[in-house]
Amino acid sequence: MKKKGFTLIELLAVIVILAIIAVITMPMIMNVIEKAKLGALEDSAYGLIEAANLYYTKNISEGINENISFIPDETKKGMYAGETKLSYRGSLPETGSEVLLKTDGTVGIKIIIGNYCAVKTTTETKVTILDNDCVTTLDGNIIEEIVSNQITELQTLIGSNDISTIGDGTITGAINNLSSSVNNITIFSNDEKIVGKWTDGKTIYQKTIYTTVQGAINYDLSAMNQIWLDSNNSFMYGYNNGGAAYEFIPLPYASTAGGTYSATVTFAKNNNKIFLDAGSAWTFNYAYITLRYTKSS
Repeated sequence: MKKKGFTLIELLAVIVILAIIAVITMPMIMNVIEKAKLGALEDSAYGLIEAANLYYTKNISEGINENISFIPDETKKGMYAGETKLSYRGSLPETGSEVLLKTDGTVGIKIIIGNYCAVKTTTETKVTILDNDCVTTLDGNIIEEIVSNQITELQTLIGSNDISTIGDGTITGAINNLSSSVNNITIFSNDEKIVGKWTDGKTIYQKTIYTTVQGAINYDLSAMNQIWLDSNNSFMYGYNNGGAAYEFIPLPYASTAGGTYSATVTFAKNNNKIFLDAGSAWTFNYAYITLRYTKSS
């Protein structure tokens, strides 16, 4: 008696069933893999923080008089600050990563691995994982555009010997003024990022808006529920009509000199508008307005 094999239809049916199973299970498998990657990145981030804390504990008796920045060194296969190595377990983060240890013992990190980035500033306690480029600075780095504009302005004024509008009117004063501005600005991102949870459990998002106009700014607020201004990361750049220099003004800004020196930011969600009132005492140049918000759904 001959053994009967599978027919072509039966084989095709098996293949179709296997394909359906693959389609159903593949996203689940990929999700598990992605979660594993994120977990490994978070563990690496906390491991580097612990390593920096241990370094501080071991060396505090000798005195740490300046901030230490450890960055990846591909040649030495480790995180180095000059010739000083940060001892830790784990793989070497990608170029652009950094562990910042301040003189007061606080630690900030930005660790880049693949498409993900782990971030913690020196004032935060928890690590945040971002699914995009690492845009958060550790301790007051600057926007390239702002630096470029400031340097161009400084070069123009010094080249024409007209530096009376910067600092104290001297070349040294102008350079010091630029340096001070550079050290007190944060890198901002127009990309939406997650920064925490609201009291009702909803995710809090953050986005920064760059504007060269004041007054009513058209902006789509329809998807936002609770909206508020992140005053730690919002500022405008303008010329004080009663002073002698361009300067950075925090938003909002309340002045004891009167309302004309004050600057406010308000939202009109129903009209999709943001209102920036820079005050008549300022010659407005540009502003960065950082929003924090929850979403309606």
